[in-house]
Amino acid sequence: MPEGRQPAGARRGLPLHRGGHQRGPPAAGDGQDRRQARNQVLTHDLTKDPQMKALLTREFGDADSFELIDAPEPTAGAGEVLIKNAYAGVIYADTLIRRGGYLRWKAAMPSVLGSEVVGTIVAVGDGVEGLAVGDRVSAELVRGGAYQELSVAPASRTTLIPDEASFEEAVVYSFNLPAAYLMYHHFTPIASDATVLIHSAAGGLGTMLTLVAKENGNRVIAVVSDESKREACIANGADEVISRAEHPDYENEVLRLTDGEGVDVSINHVAGSTLVNDLKALKFRGMIMLSNALEGLSILDAEGSNLYYNKCAKFVVAASATLYGTEEHRPALDFLSNWLKRDGLQAPTAVFPFSKEGVGDAHRLIESGTSVGKIAIRF
Repeated sequence: MPEGRQPAGARRGLPLHRGGHQRGPPAAGDGQDRRQARNQVLTHDLTKDPQMKALLTREFGDADSFELIDAPEPTAGAGEVLIKNAYAGVIYADTLIRRGGYLRWKAAMPSVLGSEVVGTIVAVGDGVEGLAVGDRVSAELVRGGAYQELSVAPASRTTLIPDEASFEEAVVYSFNLPAAYLMYHHFTPIASDATVLIHSAAGGLGTMLTLVAKENGNRVIAVVSDESKREACIANGADEVISRAEHPDYENEVLRLTDGEGVDVSINHVAGSTLVNDLKALKFRGMIMLSNALEGLSILDAEGSNLYYNKCAKFVVAASATLYGTEEHRPALDFLSNWLKRDGLQAPTAVFPFSKEGVGDAHRLIESGTSVGKIAIRF
């Protein structure tokens, strides 16, 4: 049986939800007294050992900069939950933050990095509704705190994991699949007959974007860093794959594959110099959807400006994180819940132990540019 998955006879069939949403009436025999008793037992267990292990980064540096320390256990404040972590996701942005090169914000050092966790709630703060001690959840943290045994998360960013899915499966889908859904269906809906270009299609977000695109009926042209990632993209559903190592001016290959027409949409979470390439690869009145832009958003040069004007191109910034905890996010969570109940879910492509060496190796793998799929840390 996969780790973190309950036996079929014990499944509760709870709907996926965010904190602040009611779950409906409690099941028979699961009243307030029973819940209070369960809280007391788990709280007592936690206070037996007030120290936890954490991986601290004292200053910006390379992948050897992590230090395993004993740290005080955090407590859940109002509107928060405390999670005993089973897995933490490792993403490219983590490596940028560690080096001090993340454009959106700079961590205050010393710091515990990481923003994605799945695990079990062990304490609930005041004012939290719809989440309880013992619930299996995923959570997106604010400004780090995932690379430690216990993490505090806002209830508004905490989501129940359906009983059909294991922790290992949940860490793959819980963060990037809702983001991909929102990019596709919220900011500017993408037509089902569109041809879509997806950048970094072998990465954690890129694989989820491809799944959502194929679910939507789109033709997908995947862009990857090198040819070694072709097989993974095809297995994930991409129709064609372009290696930037072989085709630095990948727009020429896009035009060849589309008989000179170009693509309707480019979903670009790389940006930088790729904006000009994308404009060349677009159809007239095509759209570039920007998310995160890890290489930055430079001002278009004269060539890019002319392309933008002559093609009547449309730019859309799809900042899915701005919707967390809102009703606009709920359709994405419903989509995630239904997806996690499917058979044949993916596991992380690489899982590292929670240790100085393990997290360092995870960062080095991502920085090497050779990773595919989801990278995770197991506690």
